[in-house]
Amino acid sequence: MLAAAAQAADPLPKAISMSGPQPLREDNHPNDYRSWGNRQYFKDSHTAWVKLWVSWYDLQQAYAATSRDGSWNNLTGSATGSAYLKRLDGQIRAANDDGVRTVVTIYQAFPTWATGATGQDPLSSKGAERKLPSNLTTNGPWAWFVGYLSARYNGAYNATGPHKPAKRETTSAYYGNSSRAKVDAIEVVNEPNTLYWPLDNIVGATATMMRTAATISSQWGKQTIVAPATSDSPDAGAARAGVSMDWQAFTSQLLTALAGWRPPVPVEWSQHNYKDVKYEDAASTSRAKQTIDLLHAAGWPNPELWLTEGGYNLGSAWPDSAARDAQAAKIQKSYEAMRAIPDVTMWTQHGINDIASNSFKSGLRDDFDYALPGPGSARPAWTTWLGL
Repeated sequence: MLAAAAQAADPLPKAISMSGPQPLREDNHPNDYRSWGNRQYFKDSHTAWVKLWVSWYDLQQAYAATSRDGSWNNLTGSATGSAYLKRLDGQIRAANDDGVRTVVTIYQAFPTWATGATGQDPLSSKGAERKLPSNLTTNGPWAWFVGYLSARYNGAYNATGPHKPAKRETTSAYYGNSSRAKVDAIEVVNEPNTLYWPLDNIVGATATMMRTAATISSQWGKQTIVAPATSDSPDAGAARAGVSMDWQAFTSQLLTALAGWRPPVPVEWSQHNYKDVKYEDAASTSRAKQTIDLLHAAGWPNPELWLTEGGYNLGSAWPDSAARDAQAAKIQKSYEAMRAIPDVTMWTQHGINDIASNSFKSGLRDDFDYALPGPGSARPAWTTWLGL
C-alpha cells in the first residue's frame, strides 16, 4: 500500500548538504557549490535545495564580542570574516542564480570566550568548541551572530556587509552584501541531542535558541528558521548518560518546552535520518513518521518535517562493489518511503564529493582527486540520485 502511495506521490524536494564549513576556509574546495561541476550536478539531478554551512568558531574565536555593533563590524571587517563570508556570498549567489534554494546551517562549534570552556567535555571527547554559549538571549553574542547572518543574507545590496550604522544612514544601508546573495532558511542548531555539552539542560537550551533565532530573524532578514536538526540516533535505551539523549525523548521534551509558542517567522522542524536510511525503515514505522506523530500530538503549528541530513556512510567499505550498490539502494528506498508521507517536505543527501582525509564516506562520488584535480568517480548512488 505504501509503495503504491509512493508511486502516486508528488516528487519530494531533494537537497544536498555540502558537507560542512570547509568550503569557506579555502578557495575552490571540492564541495564549493561553484566549483568542479557541482552546479551542473544540481541541475542534472533536479536538486532543489543546497545546504551550506558556516562556523561561528571559525569566524570569531579570536574576537570576544561585547556588543552587537562590535560583533558585526568584526565579521564584516576582519580578514578572516571578510574572506570566509565572501566565499559564502558567492556560493549563495550562484545558487540564487540557478534557482536553487538555500539553507545555511550553523556548525556545532562556538568561540570558547562565549562559553567559558577551558577544555573538553569531562564526560566525553567533545571538544571545548562544542560547549554551549552561556548567553543565548536575544541580546547576547550568539544572537548577534545569528542576526548578522540574517541581516547579511536578506537580499539587500551592501558594498561591504552589515556594520554599525553611521550617522544619517537608513536601516537598509547597513545590511545586505555586495552580491545581493539571499538565504531562504537558517538552520540554527545541529544534532543537539548528541553533539553539544553540557547535556543537562540541552532541551531548555535548544528551545531558547529556537525562540531567540526566530525573534532575531523577524527583525532582520525574515528567513525561515530550521531546527532542531535532531540526530535520529541513539534510539531509546542506547543513550549515554550526560553525553547523548535518545532522539524520541529529546523531541518529546523539546515540544513540551515549546508548547504554546507561535513564532514570528516560519519555523520548520528538522531531523537527520541516517538510521532510517541504514535500516531501510518503512514509512509507517520510520523515525521520521514517529517524529511527525509527535508534532501532531503536541499541536505544533507547522507539523512538516525537513530531513536536512542523511544518506549512507560506506566507511572503509567504500571500494566494495556490493557496499556501493547497497548505498544506492538504501537511498532510493528511503526517498521513496519518505515521499509517501505528506508531512515530509525535504530529503537531504549528505555530500557529493568525499574527501580522502575524512573517513565518513556518504558522498555520491568517490574521494576528490587532487592530482587531476577533479571529482572522483561516480558511485551507483549518483545514478540513483539522478533518477529520484
